[in-house]
Amino acid sequence: MKLQVKRTLRELFSRLNQTIIYVRHDQTEAMTLADEIALMNDGAIDQMAPPRELYNDSASRFSGWFLGNPGMDFITIDGNRELVQAILGGPLSDNVVTVGFRPEFVKVDAVDGSSGVIATVQHAAIATGGQVLLNLQSGEVSVKAKLPWNTTLDVSPGTTVRWSVPTERLNLFGANDSAVAAAPTDA
Repeated sequence: MKLQVKRTLRELFSRLNQTIIYVRHDQTEAMTLADEIALMNDGAIDQMAPPRELYNDSASRFSGWFLGNPGMDFITIDGNRELVQAILGGPLSDNVVTVGFRPEFVKVDAVDGSSGVIATVQHAAIATGGQVLLNLQSGEVSVKAKLPWNTTLDVSPGTTVRWSVPTERLNLFGANDSAVAAAPTDA
């Protein structure tokens, strides 16, 4: 019934060809129905963008955390500089305080013959859509990863794996928790 209501609303919005403000607290419904979303935080617009842009290019840690199930993984630089440099494949710009990435963009491989950060599988569960949701532990850092339902990788708890994130899928945040445009430096 809820799916039918969403479909009907989408058709109505399209047919009216007018700007319609539709307030939703259900992020999945908002992402499916909206052409553009104004994500609010403490009464102010945190980010306004089309759903895909809002999801992939979060303007703040809040939008990265709020959208998605589960939300974005965050690794602070302080105390984890070597780990973050391993993810980026090089040194960081000074204005980067936190690195964020979506669990579905985490690539997990067997230890042999792959590059990336070494981790231990702490927990594996089936997520929405049959994907495999992993909790990985790399030193003091915990990371969530979503793998396809048909993965052949051994993901039982206690297994050692390597994980990485394509650099184009990383979100970099500064001291004020806002996104920064920064690339690895040569220093």
